[in-house]
Amino acid sequence: MSAIRLPKAGSVKIGEVLDCLNHYRLRATYKAVGKVVGCHWRQVGDLLGAPHPLTSWVVRKDTGLPSPEVFGDDEPLLRHPDLERSDHVIERHEELLAYITAHRIHPHHRH
Repeated sequence: MSAIRLPKAGSVKIGEVLDCLNHYRLRATYKAVGKVVGCHWRQVGDLLGAPHPLTSWVVRKDTGLPSPEVFGDDEPLLRHPDLERSDHVIERHEELLAYITAHRIHPHHRH
């Protein structure tokens, strides 16, 4: 049996991060996402592209909500309906990498 290894920080694509966060219905900070995809947290908004419910899983640490700079005035309308279902927000990239690994192994299993 081979050991399970976490992906390296900077080796994950933004789409996989969003799929994982959506699957587990978890929020993650811009900083955690930036480390995982290999960019500065201020560049994450550019990677996310146009605001939509999937991109709302990436949030500010201080508010736990998507950045108004990214979402603008339509932010409440574009939030995922389950966004605040859990109080937990992933702040450390190591935790996000662990969730991504679990999602790769069992893509249809929710915790």
